Amino acid sequence: MSEVVDPFVPQDRLLLVSIAKTVGSRSVYDATRYAWPVSRQRVENEVDLVLGCVRGVVEGVFVASAWLDASPGKATERNFPELVATHKGPRLGFVGRKANEAVQTKYLGKRVPNDLAIGQNGFRYFRMT
Repeated sequence: MSEVVDPFVPQDRLLLVSIAKTVGSRSVYDATRYAWPVSRQRVENEVDLVLGCVRGVVEGVFVASAWLDASPGKATERNFPELVATHKGPRLGFVGRKANEAVQTKYLGKRVPNDLAIGQNGFRYFRMT
């Protein structure tokens, strides 16, 4: 029987991304940062933290310092030389760092609340109202 994990209480402007498909072949950081069909305007203006989630549990909490083009055949090789594009269409990825310890404590290892479930597109925005 699996352990019951408490949900986090969202307190920040978040981008939740599902990394279950790629985290086995790359680090949590690389799986979380690369490559999402997100809006540049939204991620640059409405996101403070990016949470990498595996089956509804937060495995990584990051602060993006810059969002870069991760589209195949464009700037991917320059912006993400260590990662291979396996997707189609325009995408963004980020460079950044782990969030500080206090922020990690709020989210890391906790379950995504049911009302914030990540959809089929693999990501979800959350903004405090």
